[in-house]
Amino acid sequence: MITKRREIPWIKVVQFHAEIARRAEEAFFALPANELDSERWSSLKEFNPISFSGPWSISQETIVSLQLAQSIRGEGHIKLFLGGPSWSKYRRDSSRSQGNQTLVWQPVIYREVRVESDSENGFQIIPEKGNWDISPLVIKFMDHKGIQPPEPLDKLLPDIIEKSSLKSEKEAFDRAMDMLKHIDVEIDSIRLDKYYSFPSYVDRFGKAKVYVIPRKNATLRGSWKWKDTMKEFVDNTIPYLEQYYLRNNSESGFSADKRWFGWKVGQKRDDRISTALTCTGVWHNLLNLYTTA
Repeated sequence: MITKRREIPWIKVVQFHAEIARRAEEAFFALPANELDSERWSSLKEFNPISFSGPWSISQETIVSLQLAQSIRGEGHIKLFLGGPSWSKYRRDSSRSQGNQTLVWQPVIYREVRVESDSENGFQIIPEKGNWDISPLVIKFMDHKGIQPPEPLDKLLPDIIEKSSLKSEKEAFDRAMDMLKHIDVEIDSIRLDKYYSFPSYVDRFGKAKVYVIPRKNATLRGSWKWKDTMKEFVDNTIPYLEQYYLRNNSESGFSADKRWFGWKVGQKRDDRISTALTCTGVWHNLLNLYTTA
């Protein structure tokens, strides 16, 4: 008996699977603007982080979706993806009658995070392992428009993010150093972000003890103070890290200030922004120094 071998339409099979992948991708990276109270995602109200490195403290009101906020509260913590900034577009809704379109938000970059509820009725957004990534929808859009960056986006992105974060961080650092010149305060120890893990920054604090996390490409080239700092990190890693992560107390202080005095600075001019933040710092000290009888 002779049977004819069944021909498999491989081109159609590949096209079918490509369409499934495309729809799944769009469902993940394109968020319908008309579903603000979703269990799957939420926009973040007035969330304007000054750094890409995190962690970030937010109030409960920042999470627009009550369902998602309640889910986080119920579980204590949950792993999600943080994305933004976003651009909007209208997408044809295949589940509805022909011609209907849905407005969707599409994040440009995203990363995995862990969201934890805290004791102050707020949340902590903590970055997980990995880095920020470019949304595949952005790459497809650029390919469609014939946009060719000088280097692949996955190589350009870390440098762009680090430079933008460093600019805002460095401005705050320079203002703090300038303030120290005009007040009678002697620093015993300080814990610096990874952006300041360079000999030049460590040397600026004289005899004060400086705690930093070495960068991946860190070397021993530099002053003896820098060499001693790196040696202590290697020889006494655990006690060193215990001291370094005392900097989390500052993050908790910032979070408390935001809950007391608001999560947004309403001033627009730089001098008025500085005045408003200084007043917040003064109130923080007064409220913590004052004791009831």
